[in-house]
Amino acid sequence: VSCNTKQIMKITLTFLTLFIGLQSFSQNYEYEKQIELILSKIDSKETIPEDKKDLKSIAYDLQNKGQKLDESAHDYASALLLISKAIKIFTHLDDTLNVANNLKFRGYLLARFEKYGEAKAEIKQAISLFESKSKEWGVAVSNFDLSRVYDFEKKLDSAIYFCNLSLNYWKSKNIASRIFNNQNMLIHLLKKASQTSMAKNIQENSEILAKDPELHWQDLIDFYFVSEELYKKSNDPIISSKYHALFKAKVADLSKDGIIAKSYYDISP
Repeated sequence: VSCNTKQIMKITLTFLTLFIGLQSFSQNYEYEKQIELILSKIDSKETIPEDKKDLKSIAYDLQNKGQKLDESAHDYASALLLISKAIKIFTHLDDTLNVANNLKFRGYLLARFEKYGEAKAEIKQAISLFESKSKEWGVAVSNFDLSRVYDFEKKLDSAIYFCNLSLNYWKSKNIASRIFNNQNMLIHLLKKASQTSMAKNIQENSEILAKDPELHWQDLIDFYFVSEELYKKSNDPIISSKYHALFKAKVADLSKDGIIAKSYYDISP
């Protein structure tokens, strides 16, 4: 390939990349405008029945994007903004369960910014809404997020209490993935509380559950992370190194899919 041909190809590629970027920016801008228009219509009570389908679709989209920003990008501020917009729309639609689901998630996000009072108020409101619909599973997942808030606040007794409330519910329903997720939290909390013997008993039980191929990657790397930390605290470098290697391998594998994987229990920046 001649030098001129290479230059032409390079210039063409640059313009193509720029065009795609501008097109994406334009689409995002139009989508943002649509959302702001919807929110302003809600504020001014100008929505019509025909808007309902679009409203629900947009609310779910905001909710899902907010959750992904937390999970895969760890952009808590942007996630909080999107979840707040989703709550506004679901509230307008009188969709109690989706309001509750997003309130508990917003509570968790607020705790990331050390707004513990607001965080607990949001989650307790979510619990009240779930109870009004007799949704025990909603109360259980809310108790888990409440446990997270107390953990961030460094109130371990309360964190352990609410984690156990959630865990006991899922054990009664025999939902392995939820049991595994809650046990990760309990291992983490008991390790922090220097109750390492009890934490090891739970960790050994979770080792069996970790073999489930259907587990979400977040729960799996959380298990590797809390296990590594537990055995590090127990002065067992061999087992700690084993979980460190498993954690690193899984994170590297996820990065191939563009996922910035990080344990929920890793407080480093």
